[in-house]
Amino acid sequence: MRHLPKFLIMLAILACTLPSAASSQAYSGLVSVDAVEAEPGEHIGVPVRLSNNDIPLSGLTVPLKFSSPDLTVDSVSFAGSILPSDFDGHVVVDNISRELKISYLPHFTKPVPTITTTGGLIGTVFLSVASGAAPGITISIDSINIDTVASDGGPEAHIWKKVHASDQSGIVILLPDFEPGGVVVKSPTGIDDGVEPSGLPNSFGLSQNYPNPFNPSTVIEFALPRAGWIKLEVFNILGQNVLILINRRLPAGNHQVEFDASYFPSGIYFYRLSHDEAKLTRKMTLVK
Repeated sequence: MRHLPKFLIMLAILACTLPSAASSQAYSGLVSVDAVEAEPGEHIGVPVRLSNNDIPLSGLTVPLKFSSPDLTVDSVSFAGSILPSDFDGHVVVDNISRELKISYLPHFTKPVPTITTTGGLIGTVFLSVASGAAPGITISIDSINIDTVASDGGPEAHIWKKVHASDQSGIVILLPDFEPGGVVVKSPTGIDDGVEPSGLPNSFGLSQNYPNPFNPSTVIEFALPRAGWIKLEVFNILGQNVLILINRRLPAGNHQVEFDASYFPSGIYFYRLSHDEAKLTRKMTLVK
């Protein structure tokens, strides 16, 4: 029981309520959000990443804010992330305030578990772009940086709402650099739903990815005999959805997309193409 106060201090840090006496140190870590393109009405995944980590971390908190209500959070996936097995991933979503908080919290074990990887995927934020979003705009996804000082006559306390981590002791505060990302809203693809010209595919098809096995990227090709809404997803061996590559309306024809698995572990994955005609699934192998 004599170790409990230490854990309480650590969890207090992760909850962003920090005493003014808490120490900090230089830290080269970087938290970044990818920039992606999407059409109005599309559902997309935006990766959040950690890089340049050179200190064992006992916790990590990433509060984010979106610049427009045209972007709403559907879910956050930790599949393929750096989340260790002795940590829990926590997510708080407030679409009214356009805010999201992703946290890595350690299990109550001794010694304190840590994140030792130099970098990788923190999590993938799955978002919906409003159907009325104006093409050409960029919806930024930036960090929240608020420092409120509170005191009831005693020692001051800083109530922080910013990207931060804690070292192995759970006491030293680490403040990573941050690079914002966002969603660039594109104009919808022009699609002719009339009579299809000759030379188009005769049937709905999903080809084997190439190369296979692959490292770190591979190409997936598929054929659409008619225009329609399609969804191309990637699943791990446990059947967990780890990435949505495409989720939008496409014209008839032959299409291809690249799957970049730089931040995914080696193993067997499945990719599934869904169309109003059918669902097709194939297997691929990532070897690093």
